[in-house]
Amino acid sequence: VIPNSLDALNSIPDYQIPIGMSASEFHMRKELAIKKWIELVLNIKLSSDLQKELKSGVVLCNLMIHFKERSIPCVHQGPDVSFGFRAKENIYFFLCACNEIGIEKWRLFNVDDLFENLNMVKVVDCLESLANKFASIPISID
Repeated sequence: VIPNSLDALNSIPDYQIPIGMSASEFHMRKELAIKKWIELVLNIKLSSDLQKELKSGVVLCNLMIHFKERSIPCVHQGPDVSFGFRAKENIYFFLCACNEIGIEKWRLFNVDDLFENLNMVKVVDCLESLANKFASIPISID
């Protein structure tokens, strides 16, 4: 069983940046915490570029399937998935599943926020909501 790696950030109310910390530093810390959480949940190693790792939607779909089986109709995979419609469809499937499990609509990002790297802050906030939703579920690592 692993602890929720977002505990340090969870003690800070939404969008309240600690005194003396820049907004960009706060976001970088949240992004790193989310990256570590994904690695722990899926037992994988991600590169330092979270947007690049998530862009295909495969990691997002696998993350959702980990918590709710059959929540994703299909996961498009392969070497070319990061470059087009299939990646966007993977991201869309993830967002639909987030909505179905009760993540607030205002917490969801748009497909292009991730795919086109338009708003990673929104992507990280959505993933933080997902992590918080399942924080009480024990996660076992082989």
